[in-house]
Amino acid sequence: MEPLETERLVIRALEMTDLEPVQQAVWADPKVAVPFGGRTRSLEETRQWLIARIWQVTRDQAPGYYAVVRKEDRKLIGVFTLSMFLAHFLRLEGDPDPERNALEVELGYAIGTAYQRRGYATEAGKALIQYAFEKLKLRRLISGAEESANPASYHLARKLGFRMVRNTHPRWAGMVGVLYNPSVTGQEHSAEEQRSG
Repeated sequence: MEPLETERLVIRALEMTDLEPVQQAVWADPKVAVPFGGRTRSLEETRQWLIARIWQVTRDQAPGYYAVVRKEDRKLIGVFTLSMFLAHFLRLEGDPDPERNALEVELGYAIGTAYQRRGYATEAGKALIQYAFEKLKLRRLISGAEESANPASYHLARKLGFRMVRNTHPRWAGMVGVLYNPSVTGQEHSAEEQRSG
């Protein structure tokens, strides 16, 4: 991916030089690491995580994890992700019954505590959604943020236009955020429905 630029941010591929900044902003802080990845990580664990994320994008030429860097001081303030997964646990209300599990892409994010509540996540999220829909031509994005477990991420997903839809899978009931690409033919929900949903 070529770097994406917004008014205040650059969103670019992760690099090994990001090790300590990613550790500090994301993986060493339980307030950020636990909602994003389940637990904190040591510096060595973060090194292995970073190697895997870089290798994944390089090998597969697929969406992945991206550094979010502030223009004013070139400081890495967090990580965003477009994560591909086989959705064996999703049966979204309104979707046709699948013959097989669908490949989905989830929008995820982790912004360092010192940089929260400044609109950076919204700014980066809008840029990555535009990239996902206009460049990658993805049909839709998923957000797994739950209001009870992670209210900040849930409200960000709603602010970015995700509509909450019931997961009808018998073993994984709950609500899932869905944002459809308005330019894809046969789209299930209009942009207006997404905003009001």
